[in-house]
Amino acid sequence: ATPSLQNKQDPTWAEGQVQLLTITARNGGHSRPVRAVAFHPGNRFFATGSADKSIRLWDLQGQSRVKVFSLDSEVLSLAFSRDGRWLASSSLDGTVQLWDWQMGQLSHTLSGHSKMATAVAFTPDGQYLISGSGDHRLKVWDVSSAQEVSSIDTGQWIQSIALDPQNPEQVAIAGLGRQVDIWNWQTQRKEQSSERFSSPVYAVDWHPTRARLAFSPDSSINPETTAHRNTLALMDLRSERMSSPLTGHSDYVSFVEFSPSGDTLLSGSWDRTIRLWNAHTGELIRSFLENERRILSGDFSDNGRAFAVGSADGSIKIYQTQE
Repeated sequence: ATPSLQNKQDPTWAEGQVQLLTITARNGGHSRPVRAVAFHPGNRFFATGSADKSIRLWDLQGQSRVKVFSLDSEVLSLAFSRDGRWLASSSLDGTVQLWDWQMGQLSHTLSGHSKMATAVAFTPDGQYLISGSGDHRLKVWDVSSAQEVSSIDTGQWIQSIALDPQNPEQVAIAGLGRQVDIWNWQTQRKEQSSERFSSPVYAVDWHPTRARLAFSPDSSINPETTAHRNTLALMDLRSERMSSPLTGHSDYVSFVEFSPSGDTLLSGSWDRTIRLWNAHTGELIRSFLENERRILSGDFSDNGRAFAVGSADGSIKIYQTQE
């Protein structure tokens, strides 16, 4: 069952101590850029995927590495199923992998994309896995049979996908087409599109109440001006209106992630900073500047009390509140 949003209250990230744990190659981490981070729904474990062609599983409670999976290609994205059983990964060679991570084994390799598989996400019920690719296609896979259910030509190189948390048939995509589109993968129809921006949209995430999307267009919200580059935007899906840009990053925004409660928005950037925003007002809550290289990936824990980010130097940083 999906936990109630009322039971998920964000800690006050703006105040108090934040514990920082750093993992590098010297203490069992990755040797190349960390392009994917995903927390297990139970809050204790998280997975990281890297250009070093490995996935590593970490125990946050024990502060230790518990498993390493080796692949034939660089890892670009990761996702856990809602029940926590399955871990999905996608790779530079276009394949998608389905891992029984607790057993420590690869269950299936899903082939079908003709270019890099850039993003994966499970439907909320865990029955299907959605993958996006540079071949412009969304592919839907039946998890139990590991068979392809459908393939949708979206018309744009897909960089990021996010599933509607309330309606498992809807998926938002962002990419080199310079806009955010919402597709119904059951009917294979495009249901909604944002305006077209002047640059690609590199990341998208869906608010838990499904009322809004967050994304990073790396361009002005207003196409008439280039005054606000490297911004974040929030789009109200009912009115299709855009918020004022959330400015502060000075380079590409590589990911955006709502906290499970929907109160906080997390962003990471090539400017080596991590920022937390009030998802309702757009105000900056706090920024973290400890990173030496570009931030590439990140994810919140399911209780909103920790998040992990991956960097271009292969390091992983985990931030936890002391509340």
